Amino acid sequence: AVFAFEIQRELFPLIEEAAVLNGFDLLRVLHAGAAQEAGLSAIPRSGVTLGGQLSDSKVDAAGFDPWTILEDYVVTVPLDDAFAEKAVVPKIVKIDAEGHEIGILRGARRIIERAETTFVVEYHGHLIGNFGHSPADLFALFDPARWEAFQLDDDGLKPVGGIGDVVPDPHDPNPKIVFQPR
Repeated sequence: AVFAFEIQRELFPLIEEAAVLNGFDLLRVLHAGAAQEAGLSAIPRSGVTLGGQLSDSKVDAAGFDPWTILEDYVVTVPLDDAFAEKAVVPKIVKIDAEGHEIGILRGARRIIERAETTFVVEYHGHLIGNFGHSPADLFALFDPARWEAFQLDDDGLKPVGGIGDVVPDPHDPNPKIVFQPR
């Protein structure tokens, strides 16, 4: 089964179509954002990359206005909570979150600790500072004694030892970094 956490409802049909075209029979698209902690997050409707607007900041109940035309609201869920049962361990987690990837990974600490899941992270180095993180924070979540890191490009997987080893691609400003259990 494939679970897709998506904060933009308008993308649901595209995700479902891609699943059908790629032979995924069991797909469940969830209108939620993966995050460091559970809550409710406001997403401003303005901006080029709406995904980059999601944060771990919870909406204060006093400030929650479901009728606003300026914001959408989405439930945030840590991946550790979504896959809390020991029997349910994702094989692969693919993250493309417009700079919010470190917050999502911090919400997956138990999954990371199990070292049974491969993580494919689309790294948005130019946006992670918007969330109070640095490039080194990404690799700090994965103990090198238990994890191998690679950069995925058109030629396959290339080993990397840290963020300094990630090579910019002029055709893709957001490198794909793969963390695999040893």
